[in-house]
Amino acid sequence: MKRNDILQDSAVWAKGRGEEYNCNLAFCLTAKGTDTGLLRIAAANLYRLHVNGKFIAYGPARTAEGYARVDEIPFTFENGRAEIVFEVVNYYMRNFYVQKERGFFACTVETDGRVLYTARDFACHALTDRAVRVQRYGYQRPSVELYHQEKCRTALYGGDRSAYPTEETENVPCPVLLPRDVPYPTFTPASATVVERGGVAVDPTLPVWQDRCIDLIGTVLEGYRREECEEMLSDDASHFVYKKDGKETHGRYTVYRFDRSLAGFLSLRVRTKTGVQLYAIYDEIDYRDEEQKASTEEISVSFSRNDTCNIMKWELAPGEYELTAFEAMQMRYVRLVEVGGEAEIEAVRMIRYENADIYRLHHRVADKRLSAILDAAQNTLSQNSVDLLTDCPSRERAGWPNDSYFTSEAERLLSGARRADHNLLENYLLCPQVSSLPDGMLPMCYPGYLLDGMYIPNCELWLIMDFHKYMTRSGDHSRLPEMQEKVRGILAAMARFENEDGLLEELESWVFVEWSRANDPDYVAGVNYPSNMMYYRALQCAAEILDEPALAEKAERIKDVILRDSYNGEFFEDNRLRVNGKLTLMGHVTETCQYYAFFFGVATRKSHPDLYRRLIEEFGPKRDATCVYPDIAPSNMIIGLYMRQDLLMQDGDIARMYDEECAVFYRMASETGTLWEHLSLKCSLNHGFASYCAVWIVYMLTGYCGVKDGRAVFTRSNLGVDCELDLPMGEDFLHVTVKEGVLSVRGGFPYVIE
Repeated sequence: MKRNDILQDSAVWAKGRGEEYNCNLAFCLTAKGTDTGLLRIAAANLYRLHVNGKFIAYGPARTAEGYARVDEIPFTFENGRAEIVFEVVNYYMRNFYVQKERGFFACTVETDGRVLYTARDFACHALTDRAVRVQRYGYQRPSVELYHQEKCRTALYGGDRSAYPTEETENVPCPVLLPRDVPYPTFTPASATVVERGGVAVDPTLPVWQDRCIDLIGTVLEGYRREECEEMLSDDASHFVYKKDGKETHGRYTVYRFDRSLAGFLSLRVRTKTGVQLYAIYDEIDYRDEEQKASTEEISVSFSRNDTCNIMKWELAPGEYELTAFEAMQMRYVRLVEVGGEAEIEAVRMIRYENADIYRLHHRVADKRLSAILDAAQNTLSQNSVDLLTDCPSRERAGWPNDSYFTSEAERLLSGARRADHNLLENYLLCPQVSSLPDGMLPMCYPGYLLDGMYIPNCELWLIMDFHKYMTRSGDHSRLPEMQEKVRGILAAMARFENEDGLLEELESWVFVEWSRANDPDYVAGVNYPSNMMYYRALQCAAEILDEPALAEKAERIKDVILRDSYNGEFFEDNRLRVNGKLTLMGHVTETCQYYAFFFGVATRKSHPDLYRRLIEEFGPKRDATCVYPDIAPSNMIIGLYMRQDLLMQDGDIARMYDEECAVFYRMASETGTLWEHLSLKCSLNHGFASYCAVWIVYMLTGYCGVKDGRAVFTRSNLGVDCELDLPMGEDFLHVTVKEGVLSVRGGFPYVIE
């Protein structure tokens, strides 16, 4: 039999437990052999692997419903045996992160190509020390982590399974198996330092955190309702009151800080003589503004800043423990709170969960601000490309096609490949029709989606452009028939919204233009012109994907209507609504709408020179919108300001790019070592799309314009900042230097300096 056939045929799960929320199991095997072996593993939803007591892997790479990716993990027998322990968690609830699918565990243990053991040979144990009935982590991700431990799990990893009841297994269906297709992540540990200590009081009169991830259980969301949960960690944390350097009757706390914001697995070494309830409350930043820092001593570690429950809890009996979170989370600060006893915390670490290939671009830059931003871009993308391109490693860990349009170019620049981009797009190609969505429409992020049928029609248009960009820039046409099928489905679904002029009108569900006023309901209603500017460009891309020139002609007709109806002689307006049956401009004008017009080619520098000059010179991130065009809402990071920087790059306006990038990104790089979703502290402070700024920085430093016709293209224009960069070009590198403004390039990859 073929190796994948053996893997599929031997898939098992605990009998009768395939459709339980938050099911935690361990599959254990004492394997006998010599020298080295190979584990081939597929599982739902997530696994962690220890061999001979050592943590060596976490996965799998996520993919579409009905499919599973296979990891191949080498290991070593010690003294003729190997204790193999897979901890597997299946959440079986809709979310943005992992598929809702029946639990399964498929594994083979091989030596020299021979299968020694399969999943049927593993003993299955219930991991009863992790609570099942707990609240969701957030609207977008499943369960928080709550543990009741009488002993450390290191005993389990070493072969002692006595603390965990045995579960009978049954053969279960296994999805279609696919290769991983992305690099295996690295798990480098990083240590935290103590920055504050104090006492904890409990005030039960304080209000508890209320959020949709609690209120919507049973309707939009799946999981356990408040009254079903064993504990509500967010209620506990809402009642904590902290006093720096103080002693309180209820407990004590210690705040730890990592050198930068990290994604991975929080790991603690703890000793307790009395037993203790230990809470880990974490966030990406000290959540105080300058005024608060002047008036409040205590560091603010907000568990709910990102609309998530950033809390873990361990209830520990007396003993020594190595505690490692199962889920990958994002944090720079972690507050460890001890109540009901005391703990001696000997070490606080983060086991980093990153794509090391993103650091293949080596750089030495004399300008400290650009160097710090470039470092932050690499930090950001390494944590957002472990299996596919994701938005953030905190709130969602989701693959969004609007983000990936930009992130894919950062991946190509920083790693020399498009492997995580390939996986994201392949997942969409494999995605079946979702019953809660209109025919042809795809989930707004994938894998994973919720129950309410929400989708973003704009994401469908970004996806068409993503397909086109991948096909044209990678040269990979192998999936063209599948791309064509998806594109036809999207266009058919969009056609339902076309009005008499061919423009999209009254798009349904969540119309997403940007995180700014451009996304307000009264701005996106009716005929929303930014969405139709996207439609124009998506039709151009679809014309090439489908080889249907009629679609390009349709795009030009739409462009003409937009120019006729949106431009008021000074600016492009955001929308028209029907008044007495006639489409009427509403006077809504945003900065972002102008960027959409130029970014997607509806307007050009030549066709609208005055608007373009005004947009470049009088708008941007440094505009004071209270006095300069106060009636025109400013743009945010997603997506207007990124469109602006691309326009500046096309112009070769390096000085303005430098000024604005330092103004926007240096603060982020300084405060978290990562790049953010918003200009403010709201939402994610590590967002994959933001790594795209590396493309601009490398262009400013070296004039590098990307790969065209198989050659790396450079211009002679640059900032004049001394730098050295090793640019990855597939398996090759180009060594690029700028010294006193003079560009030098050498290496084996073809290049041209224009």
